[in-house]
Amino acid sequence: MPLPGRRPEYWETAKKELSLNDIILASVIDKFDDLELISRGDIFYTLIRSVIGQQISVKAASTVWKRFCQKIGEITPKNILRVDIDEMRSCGLSRRKAEYVLGISESWGEYDSLNWEIMNDEEIIEKLIHFRGVGV
Repeated sequence: MPLPGRRPEYWETAKKELSLNDIILASVIDKFDDLELISRGDIFYTLIRSVIGQQISVKAASTVWKRFCQKIGEITPKNILRVDIDEMRSCGLSRRKAEYVLGISESWGEYDSLNWEIMNDEEIIEKLIHFRGVGV
C-alpha cells in the first residue's frame, strides 16, 4: 500500500490503460488530469468504507459515510466496537452491513499486522474474502 498522502506507483499506468479502453473515462481523465488518487495508507479504513458504500449510489454512500464518521470518530476497530448495530443503522447502514462492519472490526487484530505491501493480488484476495461482506 502506498504511503499516506502519496499516489500509488501504478497511477500513470492505470490512467493510460483506462483511457485506452474506455472512451468516457478517457475524457474524464483528460478533463481532470491534474487530480490524483491519494492513499490514506490505512487498509482497515479503506475496507470499512468499501463495505459501507457497496451496492448503493455514490450520493447515498457519501451521506451514510459522513453520518458513520460523525458517530464513530476516528475509524478504528476499537471505536467501531463501541457502537451497536442499532446505532450504525441510525447512520443509514442496513442491518446486514452493520453486522459486516462489526465482524471485520472484531477480527481485524489478526489481520492488522500482516505485511499487505508485499502480498500479490491473489494473496490479498485470499485474506479479504474471509470477511463477511467482502467477495470477489
